[in-house]
Amino acid sequence: MATPASKSARKLWNEDRASELMDPLLENQFPTAAALRCIQVGLSCVQQHPEDRPTMSSVLLMLDSESVLVPQPGRPGLYSEIFL
Repeated sequence: MATPASKSARKLWNEDRASELMDPLLENQFPTAAALRCIQVGLSCVQQHPEDRPTMSSVLLMLDSESVLVPQPGRPGLYSEIFL
């Protein structure tokens, strides 16, 4: 189920503002592209339908190798439908 944090992250992702999720203290110490990849993988892990979520082995591959494509995350979990 999506949480307020994942819902906020999803909103920023959809608005091409996901870099705002990065800790400002990490600026110039961590590649923005790597952080965005982590966010994208994380959003894929909280999709509404469990069958659309990556397996943990897929998550490890996506985080370990830039050559592995990360799918665009689908709809977040049911939080928005239940609590809004």
